[in-house]
Amino acid sequence: MIDTHCHILYGVDDGPTTFEETTEMLKKAAAEGITTICATSHFDKGALHVPATIVQQQVAHLQQYISAQQLGIRLVAGHEITLNKRTVQKIIDGEALPLGNSRYVLLELPSRHLPSDIDEVLHELQVQGYLPIIAHPERQQMIIKSPQTVMRLIHLGAYTQVTAPSLVGYYGKHVQKTAWQLVAMGAVHFIGSDAHDSTHRTFYMRAAEAAFHQAEKSHNWIEYQHNNYQILCNERVEVPLPQITKRRWWQLR
Repeated sequence: MIDTHCHILYGVDDGPTTFEETTEMLKKAAAEGITTICATSHFDKGALHVPATIVQQQVAHLQQYISAQQLGIRLVAGHEITLNKRTVQKIIDGEALPLGNSRYVLLELPSRHLPSDIDEVLHELQVQGYLPIIAHPERQQMIIKSPQTVMRLIHLGAYTQVTAPSLVGYYGKHVQKTAWQLVAMGAVHFIGSDAHDSTHRTFYMRAAEAAFHQAEKSHNWIEYQHNNYQILCNERVEVPLPQITKRRWWQLR
């Protein structure tokens, strides 16, 4: 199992504060069957800003611990990058990291609005050879109000990544509803945990897998995990443009 979104580095953003807390997260991940984790600390989110060198150094340090403890996890460097007018240049300059040395970049939108220059940023990223992924669109207020909003982003060339806790109701019914609507619309391409600790805001990957099975949508889970693997292989994921569905969200489970 591959987790393409995780705040597992300690003492750098709003994830774990100590090495011990990070090790508990690693043990939790191993218990859930997670074999690869993209360590995606925040970049350019106000005070939550972790330089690339810190990410790379801590990933290397933690990989030594993982090997010594035989946890069977591969840790790769990345960032969750706040989308703004600086984004493209920061990525080009190597200050903001793609996921695992691939062309894929994980982008976070403002929670309550879409940036006025989002079209330009998404276009320029692709011109420069990068593949933009929108993190947790199901938690963005404009998309919650109108899930079809995400279709515009996909038509602009963006991928989307839902988070496992959203699918099982951790963030509440409105977010859960939106997550499953996006699944039904064919508007989801990847899945991650966005885990920040080992107890509350944790992985929920096994729980999400079970939810897909219960909803008779195991094929979606398999597809998202395969697409996660494509990221690590730096291969472009080919996806059809999503269609609008009018099914009620509780019929999607």
